[in-house]
Amino acid sequence: MAILDIGDSPLLPSDADAGYILFALLNTRQTKMTDTMEQWKREKKYLVTIQFYVPDLEIPNVAGDNMAGGYMAAKHLLDLGHKRIGIILTGKSIVELNMEFSLRLQGYRMALDNCSIPFDPGLVPQDISIIGYDGHPAGKWSIPRLTSVDQNMHLFGTQAAEILIQHPGGSYPGAIIAPRLIVRESTAPPAKD
Repeated sequence: MAILDIGDSPLLPSDADAGYILFALLNTRQTKMTDTMEQWKREKKYLVTIQFYVPDLEIPNVAGDNMAGGYMAAKHLLDLGHKRIGIILTGKSIVELNMEFSLRLQGYRMALDNCSIPFDPGLVPQDISIIGYDGHPAGKWSIPRLTSVDQNMHLFGTQAAEILIQHPGGSYPGAIIAPRLIVRESTAPPAKD
């Protein structure tokens, strides 16, 4: 097995029996990637994608349950007693977010709505609890240690490889990996006035 950074090149090794697990970074140009994947599908390459899906291509994919992860993070803060919960995203509006972040935001808003707490996009809390997303190992070493939604990327890779091995023709639709909340010191009940 090899990890390839194909960059702008649509060329993959010519091994007819090889399978390829595609993981797109956030800055990947969607149109170019879709065109390249269409070409690979015509060439009968065995493909599985991780964390992105192009419905028209019917390529199996492994994705995290991003809505459940966003809900889980917000619900944890609500269960601690927080009432004013802000969110920091990479874009300025829901339109600028990719599907992954959009689903996390939907889960976050659903948890607030279930507790009758209005969504305030401009909120920056005074007493803060912080939750990360993706369970990055550095969260264990930060001070305070970071509470995080862990997507279990090792399982993503394992699941993608199993799909390639057991369903090499792409007949398997894909898998959704449930996230888990890792509670550490960066979240706590709000300070009492």
